[in-house]
Amino acid sequence: MATVHREGLPPLETILPVAIKTEKSRMRVEVPLDVGRWSTRQLRVIPDDCLEGLWINDHPVTVPPEHRCDYGGGVALDLSSALHIGRNVLRADISDAGNVGGLRIVPHSLAVAPLLARVFLLILVAWYGWRIARRIASTAPQRGAAFVIIAALLVHLVYVLGTTYVTRGHDATAHLEYVQYIAEHWRLPPVDEGWEYFHPPLYYALGAVWLVGSQWLLGPLAEPAFLLQILSFVLVAGCLVLWGRIACDAFPTHPRAAALATALGAFLPSIIFVSARVNNDVLLLFLELAAVALLLRWWERGWIRGWYGFCAAIILGALTKTNGLVLFPAGIACLLLDRRSRMPTRWTRAIASTILVVGISAAMIVPRAAEHRNGPQVVGNIGAITGDMVVPNTLEAFLTFSPQGILQNVYNNPWRGARREFFLEYLFRSAFSGEFQFPDWLKPLSIAITALGLLMLAVAGFGVLRAYADRWPLTAPLVFLFASILGGHIAFRIAYPFTSSQDFRYSLLLALPVALFAAREAVSAPRWWGWTVRSAGWSLVSLCIGFILALQAA
Repeated sequence: MATVHREGLPPLETILPVAIKTEKSRMRVEVPLDVGRWSTRQLRVIPDDCLEGLWINDHPVTVPPEHRCDYGGGVALDLSSALHIGRNVLRADISDAGNVGGLRIVPHSLAVAPLLARVFLLILVAWYGWRIARRIASTAPQRGAAFVIIAALLVHLVYVLGTTYVTRGHDATAHLEYVQYIAEHWRLPPVDEGWEYFHPPLYYALGAVWLVGSQWLLGPLAEPAFLLQILSFVLVAGCLVLWGRIACDAFPTHPRAAALATALGAFLPSIIFVSARVNNDVLLLFLELAAVALLLRWWERGWIRGWYGFCAAIILGALTKTNGLVLFPAGIACLLLDRRSRMPTRWTRAIASTILVVGISAAMIVPRAAEHRNGPQVVGNIGAITGDMVVPNTLEAFLTFSPQGILQNVYNNPWRGARREFFLEYLFRSAFSGEFQFPDWLKPLSIAITALGLLMLAVAGFGVLRAYADRWPLTAPLVFLFASILGGHIAFRIAYPFTSSQDFRYSLLLALPVALFAAREAVSAPRWWGWTVRSAGWSLVSLCIGFILALQAA
């Protein structure tokens, strides 16, 4: 428990992490710390927004000035000399710039006790993952993909355990509030009463059930944010399994291609970032991958249940986030090109499917959008975005894509970054580094990753041409998926011309057709070129792993 003192208000008892509306005021937070003989004394203190003072048992603790306002990663402190066995009291003075202020205290990721616990957990995940994989992986591509997935899960888990829910998150506290509201009231919140309450409710309802069930098992003091991070990790594990299944179905006789296609998605930083976030992107990615897996199964085998499963996954995606609908045009295009049925049958099925998908999705989305006080809005918080993030809707903004410009400005800055108005460049950079700035010593690694990413994008372009020439069955649906997702993102960016509208998190599934076409090029091209592509692909994967692990020490 923590006690929050604010001027003119009675003390407030709450649990960690502290997150309360302060409206540009200051607060003093007092937290009792019970320290045992084997308890870690290395803590990370994360303020929202700024840490003005810190005391342990009334003794001041020095905080480096550059970390006083680091509300993303906070400040790592070795408190061995200040903490004693038994009850201690930590007191922190917090200043807030507006909206929600608070404090989070977690063990430092490199402290001995938490580190040993994490190593044990990693070994446990690897052991059981491998046992399960040996039972269900019956072909060489499946075994290769399973090995990649297990390795990726370990990297994802390292990232989750070393990352707070607000670190490299997007409005994480507001998403957490939405889940907690449903968990407490078991109904949807008023759409205008919260920053993220405009979203469709499926993720938040699932999160509420997960939260209540987890707290029933672990006790009411279990940290809600971390429990939801574990939910994100579980959903991403499902995403990797689906990704690997799609890769194995695409390359049933090419283990190296299946493994590479799986790895290019599983170790992509923007997907790893999702593992530790508290928001609806993770459930949407899972449902989108399920939709694609069902669509490709129907396309290759004529399995009609696959088509209706695709429609069901699209509906569930739309009930998670409205951009879940962007895959549907690709499905309709595939349906109209299906030569196994006559044209009247195709059109009838396409019209019926459109009425079903759009009708059910609109029945949930439209009433919520109409509840806004200022008129119907699909994106309810867009009006509060600062003018500093406005970018122009011009042909130059949408057509400019300079590899040199990308490598010279390897990180995105939504407010003051160079070349931030160029949609494709911003989108590409954010696939590897999001919208975040990283320490200077990581920049050479980021440049190398981005350069290899540019190479693999070009390889995927060659892969499309070779796949078309070879009449690869998956060429059409994958091209349609890529065009549908990118076209939907461009439409969103035109409707909402802000830098944040260009982030790759809105189009994570773009990586799937790129990975599949690049992997096919690696095994279909002449020997020397195929070897070069495979080397570049696995080098990119290796550098991405190094980048994620380096973030734990940053």
